[in-house]
Amino acid sequence: MKVQNFNLNITIILISITYASIVKFGYVGFGIDYVYAYHKSNMVASNVFNAVGWFLSTLTVFNIQFGTFLVPFLISLSTGYLLKYFLNLQNLNSKFFFFTIFTLSLFSWPLLISSNNAMRQGLMMSFIFFSLIFLTDKKFSIGFIFILIASFT
Repeated sequence: MKVQNFNLNITIILISITYASIVKFGYVGFGIDYVYAYHKSNMVASNVFNAVGWFLSTLTVFNIQFGTFLVPFLISLSTGYLLKYFLNLQNLNSKFFFFTIFTLSLFSWPLLISSNNAMRQGLMMSFIFFSLIFLTDKKFSIGFIFILIASFT
């Protein structure tokens, strides 16, 4: 069981890297928010929480924008682990079923738009997904921390 779980974790990470690369290099396009706000280096934030969300979404190091990779990666990673967790609760251990549902959900409207348009909201959605996993697993302190991060950013 542990070998299969390890293989599924590697699969989730590889799919997340692939999905984030697809979004990062613009194969699914960037939305209006990105074009008009996220690529600017001089955004004036209304408060510290907006500034943190904007900083993570537009993280740029040596003129390479990592934020456009980081946000889709975290969204796909959290979606994969959330799906894996709830499929395990239902005793559905089919890798084909997992891969199909995971891939289809990544290219669904709510996740796709959060990956390349409403990036701060997508980033916080990934924290909410992680909090759902921890809260359902009865790890309330870690789940509460993820909810606080999502709420205040």
